[in-house]
Amino acid sequence: MKLSSRFCVSILASALFLLTSACSSGYLGRRVNFDLADEATLYVFAWVDRNAPHVSVHPTESTMTSPTVLMVPLRVTQRMEPGEADAISRQISRTFSQTLLQEKIFPILEYDENAPLYSPAQSLMLARAKGAEMLIGGRITSVMSGG
Repeated sequence: MKLSSRFCVSILASALFLLTSACSSGYLGRRVNFDLADEATLYVFAWVDRNAPHVSVHPTESTMTSPTVLMVPLRVTQRMEPGEADAISRQISRTFSQTLLQEKIFPILEYDENAPLYSPAQSLMLARAKGAEMLIGGRITSVMSGG
């Protein structure tokens, strides 16, 4: 009795799926696209831990007046497609500014989303022009996305 190659591939794909299901309890989801006309495709979805940004900046002493703070978009320095670094910079910066506002770290905080990406001299001039006493800016050296 001769077995067809598609039937053998189907059996092997099923065995691979069962083996993967038995060995990987740390995954939340699995999906198999399987039919007799094509090769089977196994998708395994990994669990991703997502938390709010951790704030580690706190004033060391209270003052009689609240400092005014300007936050400019952080600069992603990782090499990316043109325009992609700018968009990611602004998205991450918006998340951090919302967290700072939610945590009430600084009573008076302005996030200037339309400001140029962070550069020390240019951002400091902008902060002084707006009358801010403090400037929040910086660089993001690497970005990993997925999930």
